[in-house]
Amino acid sequence: SPSVRGTGAGRLLLDRWERAVSERSVETAFLTTDAEANQAVNAFYQAAGWQLDGTFCTREGRPMNRYTKRLRSS
Repeated sequence: SPSVRGTGAGRLLLDRWERAVSERSVETAFLTTDAEANQAVNAFYQAAGWQLDGTFCTREGRPMNRYTKRLRSS
């Protein structure tokens, strides 16, 4: 939400989610974002340690980014 942008709320939620799934023995997480006109969101995930793993288009032709993050060692 634009009203909480820059407050750290998104990072806090993401960190808690990552910790929760890591505690359930998830080793690698995946997420997708819009690839175009979405610089702030893509920068947010990259700053949080997510790695761009590739791009693809949906059936409707929408360009998407696929990110991965290693949460724990095997």
